[in-house]
Amino acid sequence: MRPRARRAAWLPAMALALAAAGCVGCARQAQPQVPAGVGGGPGAAVAAAQGVSGRVVDGAGRPVAGALIEARSLERPPRPLAEIGVLSGADGRFKWPLPAGTRAALRARLGDAVSCERDATAGAAEVVLTLPAPAAGCAPLS
Repeated sequence: MRPRARRAAWLPAMALALAAAGCVGCARQAQPQVPAGVGGGPGAAVAAAQGVSGRVVDGAGRPVAGALIEARSLERPPRPLAEIGVLSGADGRFKWPLPAGTRAALRARLGDAVSCERDATAGAAEVVLTLPAPAAGCAPLS
């Protein structure tokens, strides 16, 4: 078999194996990371259990299912986040695991529709993301 033919033969198998390996943990949710200094003391379980809760709605306030919620750290220096993204449920609700007090900017995306970013703090009030963003645009986050 020529080298090019051999490469063509194993390439689809390798792509399938990599895709399967990447989805091994798809069904389980990553554990929230406990911030440095929390240790194993009595507050560790409470800090690890915190997160950002919210919901995605349309312009009329109806829940939006299956929206991708993306986040970026607003901490300085930025903290790594435990998830790449989470999806809203049938009722539009989502939960992003973050250590207590961690600040992040959240936005929702579904197809071409994107919401404005909202400042969210783990353990604080629920965040509401509206799809699509208002025609007037979005206010920048500080």
